[in-house]
Amino acid sequence: MTIGESDSSAITGIQADLKTFSALGCFGSSVITSVNAQNTQDIVLRHPVPIAFIKSQIEAVLEDIHPITVKIGRLTDPDTVIAIAETLKKYPGLTIIVQPEAIDRFGKSTVSPAAVVAIRERLFPLAKLITITIDEALLFSAHECAEQQADLRTVAFAMLKITDCVLISNMVSQGHHLHSILATKDGYEKVFNQTNVITNNMNGVACTLASAIAAYAAKGLPITEAVPKAIEYVLAKAMPAS
Repeated sequence: MTIGESDSSAITGIQADLKTFSALGCFGSSVITSVNAQNTQDIVLRHPVPIAFIKSQIEAVLEDIHPITVKIGRLTDPDTVIAIAETLKKYPGLTIIVQPEAIDRFGKSTVSPAAVVAIRERLFPLAKLITITIDEALLFSAHECAEQQADLRTVAFAMLKITDCVLISNMVSQGHHLHSILATKDGYEKVFNQTNVITNNMNGVACTLASAIAAYAAKGLPITEAVPKAIEYVLAKAMPAS
């Protein structure tokens, strides 16, 4: 199941998640938190879904379809974050993957400061994995890591002070290199260095990666195996060399 915003361009959000679930052989259900007029450049207009209806969507799916994993995308409002967290707590045993999308690909913050606090305090404790960019990690671990120390490993260990498992990626093709690190509180650490990546297709990559991880986790893979499989999928499907 995916919880997040509807993107009318179908490049990010709920649409990207459902397409990824289907491509990887999983049945995907959805909970829509906002209906967006959106294209490849910007969100033109956002129409938030009432909180009571968001809760009803979650309950309707979980009480009938019984998804194994839940992928949570961008949530811009703190009250929505709190309501989702409190509703999910009623259904123990879910594998929850949080991809907050707090900073867009242009470096602009997409969530309110109050929502950042709510995500950190209410959603992160429920997550089996948090998958974020390095800029987002700096946002959520502001008190633990100074910006001048913003290498992936340093930021990953700062994030492990507030969560048990994190995947941090630069998500920007810098010199055609893409770098990620998966780290857990119990000492597991794996670095992914992808070279010779030539693409203009960065939009939606973070959504696709998170939903691919959720799909592989739903198939029974542990997070430490689901992440490399998802990275391989994204490189092969979402970011073909041009």
